[in-house]
Amino acid sequence: MATYTGKTVTEAIDNGLSDLQVNRHQSNIKVVKFPKMGMFGRVRQAAVVEIEPLSVDTDLGDTLPAETPMTADENRLLLLSSISQATAEYVKYLATEKKITLNYEIKVVPDQFFIEMSSNDE
Repeated sequence: MATYTGKTVTEAIDNGLSDLQVNRHQSNIKVVKFPKMGMFGRVRQAAVVEIEPLSVDTDLGDTLPAETPMTADENRLLLLSSISQATAEYVKYLATEKKITLNYEIKVVPDQFFIEMSSNDE
């Protein structure tokens, strides 16, 4: 399984698919890390994906559907995941400046996200 990076998950996937010369239907894609954003929207840590090409019988290659773009719901979920991760990391960074250790858990549901933070510090 090959690993690819990009500023966004979509960019990392596109980099991998282009390098492997396959489309989404011809591969297994696993998001390893969502990008972490720094201040002012700068990418602090790139998105990481693993892509494994599927073994496809050459006779069936012509019958695979053409690559379809992500749906609006998939894009929205990806955006919410990125925003929630960036928000949690930014708050954790601010807490670190005050020498407070935070742990967080993110829950993404359609059209909203929840960040549950906890600390052993007072």
